[in-house]
Order: sequence, then C-alpha cells, then structure tokens
Amino acid sequence: MKHIMMALIVVWFSIAAPLKAQEDWRAVSSQRPHVILRVASTDNRRASGTILNVNDTQISIVNEYGEVARFQRGDVRIVEQLVGIPHAKRRGFLKGLAWGALAGIGLSLGPTMAGAEEGIPYVFAVAMGGGAAIGARRARRSAGWIIIYRK
Repeated sequence: MKHIMMALIVVWFSIAAPLKAQEDWRAVSSQRPHVILRVASTDNRRASGTILNVNDTQISIVNEYGEVARFQRGDVRIVEQLVGIPHAKRRGFLKGLAWGALAGIGLSLGPTMAGAEEGIPYVFAVAMGGGAAIGARRARRSAGWIIIYRK
C-alpha cells in the first residue's frame, strides 16, 4: 500500500503539476529580459529570440536580426524556453584544443631538451587534435526547448 501511494504521488507531481503550470501566464511574465524564447500564435505566426518586454497583455521578442515580433496574450498558443548551453560541442572542442596544446608543449619539451627536434610538430599536432576530439566528445548536451506556457 505504501508503494502504491508513493507511485501516485510521483505520478501527480510529474504529470499533473507541470500541466497546470503550463497554463499559467505568470511563467512567461516572470522571465528575465534576454532569456531566449520561442513563441507560436494561434494563427501560426512563429518567432524566436530574446525577450524585449513581457506584461499581462503581450510579449515582445527580438530576433537575431533586430526585428521585433509582438504577440497578444490571447493569441499565444505556446511559449518555449531555451535551456542548456548553446554551442556546447564547439566550446568543448575549443577547451580540448587548449588542453591539447598544453599537453603538446609538455610532450615536446622532453625531445627538445634531448636534441631530437624532428618529430616535435607531429607530437604537438597529435596532442592538439586528440585534445580537441576528447573535448568535443565529452561536452555536455547542447541546448533544448522546454514548454513554459501552453494555451
């Protein structure tokens, strides 16, 4: 009996609570400026960009080209928020490249001090390439969209 009650509580909080929250406009109006949103209206107009202005009657979004899209609250069908790290793989690649360069310098110092300088560029290139590949592979999942309001 205890397990059934626990399962019912988990189901309630995982399904019913988010559905109720999705119908609440306060989830949209409480967003900070410069949060990236994607908005779709009932007449199939769509826009994505950063928040310019949100109040009880409308939402204004600025896209990357500087164009402003305004939606009345009654016309908004769905609002999604970008979560996660945009360009995570690129950032992981660059971090891995930097660590690979440091490792390449370290690996190159030994042969340089011993007087064998022929293979140093290859060692350096392999260390940088390996670091970049590992960094891109280990990067966290990039960004995704979550629904914060649905009519």
